[in-house]
Amino acid sequence: MEEKTAYTTKEAAKYLGISPATIYRMEKQGLIIPIKKRGGQKQFSKKSVAKYLKEHHSPKTVPNISKRKKRDLIIKEKEATYTTENKRTKISKIDELYFHKDSIWIYNADILKTESIKENSIDLIVTSPPYNVDIKYNSHNDIMSYDDYLSFTREWLTRCYTFIKEDGRFCLNIPLDKNKGGQQSVCADIATIAKQVEWKHH
Repeated sequence: MEEKTAYTTKEAAKYLGISPATIYRMEKQGLIIPIKKRGGQKQFSKKSVAKYLKEHHSPKTVPNISKRKKRDLIIKEKEATYTTENKRTKISKIDELYFHKDSIWIYNADILKTESIKENSIDLIVTSPPYNVDIKYNSHNDIMSYDDYLSFTREWLTRCYTFIKEDGRFCLNIPLDKNKGGQQSVCADIATIAKQVEWKHH
């Protein structure tokens, strides 16, 4: 049997463990270049697909955390997965990639599960997290108990701290307080947690 030298869009997607829609998006962004076969069918050379896999799925390096005190920052996480037709499939970095051009990389991912961001690599984080006031998000429970909400807050504040550079900045937009579920001093409580995580207040 002749060895395959090129893949269709569907075959390339299967080989990389992503969806055909992601292949189309990668092509549009210039991350993978198609070839034309007789009859006009778009295909991708086996060499180009293997090259992309090698360049974008290199083994994770062990980060140097000696520069800063990182005690109490270890979060035990389950492997990020999603369920489709009762099959558990690992979420890949390619699935999280939303846009890439030159030095710009935009990921659409869960901050608590993503493996696309290296530690000590981010200059600036700007975020307005959920306020726990029962807003109807697609994938977040915005009406937790207040204790659970603060535990959730500690998790993402800690994860963000592992991503930020030594001289990085963190801009956080949060309410002063909230009334739903009882009067709570959200700003003071979150600021206290942030300082416990070792963020320095400005």
